[in-house]
Amino acid sequence: MNLNSATERLETFYRVNKHIEGVERFSAIEGKGLRSSLKESGLLLSGEADERYTNGALGCALSHAEQWRRAVSSGEALTVIEDDAVFCKNFEEEHKRLLKTLPETWDFILWGYNLDVPLSYQVFPGSAYNVTLFEKTALQQNIDLWSNTCISGRVFKLFRTFGLFCYSVSPHGAKKLLEFCFPIRAMRVNVPGYIDLQPNGGIDIAMSALYPEIESYVCMPPLVVAPENKETSQTLHN
Repeated sequence: MNLNSATERLETFYRVNKHIEGVERFSAIEGKGLRSSLKESGLLLSGEADERYTNGALGCALSHAEQWRRAVSSGEALTVIEDDAVFCKNFEEEHKRLLKTLPETWDFILWGYNLDVPLSYQVFPGSAYNVTLFEKTALQQNIDLWSNTCISGRVFKLFRTFGLFCYSVSPHGAKKLLEFCFPIRAMRVNVPGYIDLQPNGGIDIAMSALYPEIESYVCMPPLVVAPENKETSQTLHN
């Protein structure tokens, strides 16, 4: 997903991910100017979420929702990518291998996620959720090496985390996400690692509230990383 105006980001994406084939560009939705119509249509409710969602966050939410609708209508699973994603060298092989390890009823799997927030997941069936904190500075300083790095991942049941720069979603998983995340509304999410409940200020926060209720999974270590630069974030500042 890439905004028409973000030509530099697109060029960088193709340059660092030249080892990935078959990527289809989707013109991401610009959230500016849509707030009033979203309220009128009932897709955005007035209140705290309206105040917290920036125009960029609204565009991001609508762009992901468009891909979910595409998965539902096509009846096929999709892998959704944001334009700051950096893939490991063997992503395609690991992606296919790990998908085969999931039950047929799988809904959603994260291949990459924010490393500046806690990740909570189930180490083995029936166990309590484990919370992992990452030190991302070294990775970010060496992110150019990631596309030349081979990763061997494992899949775990996902509880909570944030970030959506690469995931796969099944048609029935996409339907569940659409039904739960819209309309965009106020909600508070209990995220292990945070003292306070996290308010809904972005689609990944809303999605995290649903993860424990569906067949959602996460890959450890991630197969995809991103710079996670808040100064250039298109959801925080647009």
